[in-house]
Amino acid sequence: LVVNQFRYVSKIGNHSIPDLVVYVNGIPLAILECKSPVASTAWDAAYNDLHQYQNLNERLFHYNQICAGIWKVGGRYGAINAPQAFYSVFRTSEKEIVEHIETEQDKLIYNLFRKDKLLDIVRHFVIFEKVEGKTIKKLPRYQQIRATNSTIVKLQEGNGGVVWHTQGSGKSITMAYVTRKLQAPEYGFNNPTVIVMTDRKDLDTQITTTFGNVGLKNVKHASSVKHLDKLLRNDYGGIITTTIQKFQETNQE
Repeated sequence: LVVNQFRYVSKIGNHSIPDLVVYVNGIPLAILECKSPVASTAWDAAYNDLHQYQNLNERLFHYNQICAGIWKVGGRYGAINAPQAFYSVFRTSEKEIVEHIETEQDKLIYNLFRKDKLLDIVRHFVIFEKVEGKTIKKLPRYQQIRATNSTIVKLQEGNGGVVWHTQGSGKSITMAYVTRKLQAPEYGFNNPTVIVMTDRKDLDTQITTTFGNVGLKNVKHASSVKHLDKLLRNDYGGIITTTIQKFQETNQE
C-alpha cells in the first residue's frame, strides 16, 4: 500500500507529512519525498525533509528499509541516518531498459519498489556493518544487486563466470551478498562451503573483517596451508577466507 501525504504526530506533538509511504502488511518500509524537476535544489530539499522526519518522528523509521528522494529527472536512495553523500542513484544497463520506464525517477521506483525487487532487497541486501564501534545500516548499490543476482542465476544453471569491478565499487560487500544468498535455503545450494580467495594478504584480512562486521556466521580464516587443508576436509557449510598462494605449494605439501 502506497499512501500519499499521511500525517504522523510524535509523542511530543511534532508533525511529519511524507509525500509517499510504502507499507507492506501494514509496516512502513519506505519513505519517498517528491520534488519538482525544475527546482535547482530538488535533491537538497528532499534530503533535508527526509532527515527532518527522522529527527521529528523516530518511531516512523523503526522498520524503515529505504529512504528516497525523487524529482522526475533524478532520484537517490539511502538508509536511515545515512549522510547525504552516501545516497545512491540506480543506473540501468541497456539489457534492463523497460518500455515506459524512461525518467531517472521511474528507473529508481521500478528497480527498488516493484514488489519482487523490494522484497529481495529487504530479505538479502540490507546489512548492518560495524564500523569503528558504530553499527551502520547499509543498502546495496545497483552494481552490487546486479552482480549478486547474476552470480546466483549462473550458479543455479551450473555455470561459472567473471564479475568485472571498478575500484571502490564495493567488492567485499558484493561477496558478502553473494555468500548470504548462497546460504539462503530458497536457492537450493544446501548450505555450501564458500571459499573466498584473494591474491594479497591485506585483501584477505579486509574480506575476513568485512564478513565478520556484516554479521556472517562461521567465518574461518585459513592461517596456513595445513590449516586450510584441515578446514576443507570438514564437510559442513561454512565460510573460508584464504589467499590463492596457499594452493601453490609442492605436491607433497
